[in-house]
Amino acid sequence: MRRFRHRRGASLPEILTVATIFALMLGGMLTLGVTSTNQWTRGTVKMTVDNSASLALQSLAEEARAGIRAYTNTSGTELTVVLPATNSQGDYNRFVEGSSIRYYLSNGSLCRQVGTATPTVIGRRLTSSSFTVNGPQVRLRLSAQQRIGSRMEQTVLTTQVTLRNEATD
Repeated sequence: MRRFRHRRGASLPEILTVATIFALMLGGMLTLGVTSTNQWTRGTVKMTVDNSASLALQSLAEEARAGIRAYTNTSGTELTVVLPATNSQGDYNRFVEGSSIRYYLSNGSLCRQVGTATPTVIGRRLTSSSFTVNGPQVRLRLSAQQRIGSRMEQTVLTTQVTLRNEATD
């Protein structure tokens, strides 16, 4: 009868089994980490693009609502809003035209120009703008996009506002 000795350590098949399981777990964790990082980056860029377009659209819509009248250029890429005149107390006189504000896209930035003053930028990272005016209704549409690696993230925001100070005869 042979005696079995109690040997210390592990056999080669045991070591290989543990190493294989460890490698599979490490590979899974690495894949999960890379995927999470990619999704976080994509979400962050998408949020930045969305926020930029949204803030520009909100600013434009708020000011357009205060207008007496609005009109676009022939291609619908520029919008001009005529605001009512204000008196010394800051009250509107909706029967008298005040400042004209022109909105247009220039090099990816939405610009706001009051009269002939220097334009100010109210939105960045925009790719297109379109405006439609139908009586007191003004439709505003802004698009923004940004490339992430080989993917393109795009946002299109649209709203419609009514000129609340439109002069009626």
